[in-house]
Amino acid sequence: MTTAYSLNIGNLGNFGSSKVRSAPKVDVSWEELESQTEPELVLDDFTLLRGPPSALALSRRFGENAEPALKLYRDSASWCPYCQKVWPLLEEKRVSYDIQKIPMACYGSKPAEFLRDQPSGTLPAAVLNGRVLGSSDGIIAQVLDLPDGPGAVCDIDARDDPRCRMLLDLERQHFSAWLRWLTGGETNKQIFVRTLDAVENALAQSKDGPFFLGNRFSFIDLMYAPFLERMAASLAYFKGFIVKGPTPYLSTLSQMDTNLHAYQRYPHLNKWFLAMEQRPSYVATLSDFYTHAHDLPVQLGGCVRLESQQADAIRADIDKNAWRHGILPKYEPLTPTHIHGTLPRLEAAARLARNGPAVARFAARGISMPGFPPVRAELADPNANANESILPTIDALLRLIVIRLRTDAPPDKKDTIISEWLATSAQAKERTAAQDAVKCLSYLRDRVGVPRDMSQPAAFALRAECNSIIDLISS
Repeated sequence: MTTAYSLNIGNLGNFGSSKVRSAPKVDVSWEELESQTEPELVLDDFTLLRGPPSALALSRRFGENAEPALKLYRDSASWCPYCQKVWPLLEEKRVSYDIQKIPMACYGSKPAEFLRDQPSGTLPAAVLNGRVLGSSDGIIAQVLDLPDGPGAVCDIDARDDPRCRMLLDLERQHFSAWLRWLTGGETNKQIFVRTLDAVENALAQSKDGPFFLGNRFSFIDLMYAPFLERMAASLAYFKGFIVKGPTPYLSTLSQMDTNLHAYQRYPHLNKWFLAMEQRPSYVATLSDFYTHAHDLPVQLGGCVRLESQQADAIRADIDKNAWRHGILPKYEPLTPTHIHGTLPRLEAAARLARNGPAVARFAARGISMPGFPPVRAELADPNANANESILPTIDALLRLIVIRLRTDAPPDKKDTIISEWLATSAQAKERTAAQDAVKCLSYLRDRVGVPRDMSQPAAFALRAECNSIIDLISS
């Protein structure tokens, strides 16, 4: 992948001092750590090709001897909402397809092969029977016309339903109202609230199930999903307005703050969120509040913050306060299918072990100069280089993080490996080694992307373990 906002990184160049720093003594190799991955979390080529949906897959096949029906161009970072409309539709219809991941303009350059097919450079695009489809709506229309693949379980094409046109028009109205409030002032709030009330009422009309057509899951739900998901994240972060809930924390608060308890006004919408998060095709594409809060401004040309004590507290929680071992986020519900037991920590360990050396090189950018030319995205720097001098240190610390994730180590427990390394560094007068390690771990922590690198709960677990190591080093 070409974006710096990624844990799946290719080879990077050299930069920085040639003096190699001391490293913690971790006597387990990346190969050994990867071999210890729980069988259900192994992502080998066959699993990515034919197993459950995954953001890491580059090809998907359904049925024996299946040939790809189309080639899908989608964005590398899994930020693009229009790509998200198409991707789960292919999974639900079980249409075999190949994927080429392309940087968005805000974080990288597009390859010539893609631009030959899609001169405008916009995403998504697809090639079907030699024909280039250059918009999400165009791709969706053609995919709906394709026969279902083996194992498809739902009648997803609802274009014949008399409610279809009205619901699709409402989705566009709601999108426009959300965008006006998010990128503008508070005078736009009431228009947004009216359209969200209309979405809630549309869901309430479907009395026999949680979806827009009742118990029938359809492509209409996939048309709504990307922007309802981004709405919930962005309005919490920028406006202090909680649409998706509850969380254990919110349930304890006074009812006086209507923004914090806005979710209570939308029970059918929250049932829809829960129902969507039971579908593997959608969960594989689902992001988290932090990722959306930092990828949307660069895509939209900026988002306008409501300045208030409560909104500031929500932003602080989303940005870093919730990234602590054993602490649930206050304002963001965790995905129900992933919240149980130690699974998030084991998933985080598996994803890190799978790409350990590359992730270490990525994190070693944390003390390098920014790359040139720069890109617009806040957390992306595809042209940056690793600082070779800190690489052995970071490589060892990341192996230690995998071990701790798998053993569920208490965050405040003194770690002998860290203590001995800090003592060795002090004796060698490497005064900046610990400080630079903290910078590199912070750099990595802030760039764990959901769903591109791992699921939402696993990302919380990895960010929290980075913070535990940072605290141990800093103390």
